[in-house]
Amino acid sequence: MTISIYFGALCDPINKQLIAQGYSISENDSLRLQDIADAIIMLKLHRIIPDSVVHNAEQKLMKKIVECESLAEQDGDQR
Repeated sequence: MTISIYFGALCDPINKQLIAQGYSISENDSLRLQDIADAIIMLKLHRIIPDSVVHNAEQKLMKKIVECESLAEQDGDQR
């Protein structure tokens, strides 16, 4: 399973990026993970946390996305 997610203020939401790669995720998990991603970006934009902390936080968030119980491959090829 190879998943690429881009984090940032101008990036598509996590669930939209997953759908584009042929995966689905529950709405609750999607909202929770997106809120975390948005919080990381907000802290970065306001220079509350340095880039090194942002990098570590995004790595941990990516791990949570990949390990999410509701993450599943969609039926058929929708890419």
